Amino acid sequence: MTELRLNIAADINRFHELACKRAEEAVDHAKQAGLLLLEAKAALKHGEWLPWLEQNIFVSARQVQRYMQVAQGRPLPIKAPCSPTTPALPKNDTVSHLEVDAPRLFPGGPPAAEFVPEAGHCYAVVLPDTTVYAIEPSLKHPGYFFVSKMDAATDMVDYTRRPVSAPWVEANLQYYGLENPAAADWRMKPSAGVLEALDTFPGCAAC
Repeated sequence: MTELRLNIAADINRFHELACKRAEEAVDHAKQAGLLLLEAKAALKHGEWLPWLEQNIFVSARQVQRYMQVAQGRPLPIKAPCSPTTPALPKNDTVSHLEVDAPRLFPGGPPAAEFVPEAGHCYAVVLPDTTVYAIEPSLKHPGYFFVSKMDAATDMVDYTRRPVSAPWVEANLQYYGLENPAAADWRMKPSAGVLEALDTFPGCAAC
């Protein structure tokens, strides 16, 4: 295990602010922040990662995950503003060239799905290998859901950038590797809905 470098938190926060302020350079800055985050995580002992983030990094858990994924070659959207210390940008001033690797939307009509989530509820299931699948209803689009997969072994998160209609949830879960969603041991609870994936489970993005 390598030694945690002095001032690494300050460097991460600086690249984070640059990524939010300069859209044209955001990809490179996000990658640099992600590389430093990966370096910091490798230097910390098991169980120290999340407390270190909370104490030192002014970035949400979801944004930390995005930066790390960009550094690992997996392009994901970075939204602005990114932190309370960053001035708000116009709503249409986002880094649009950082696209999710697939839209998770499929051509044709809805399939004959065995598993269809109930409106007004969120779902989660944890597999024996600690992979987590989550389903969250969209606040803006009733009857539509965000679908997410969190892989604890690789610290990677996949999610639908746009919500999908209830009949398409099963197909998206299968796309992410859950072969039989109808047979999964889902935990569910009422939910008013979320604006983006993982709003119900914010801590999962950096587990």
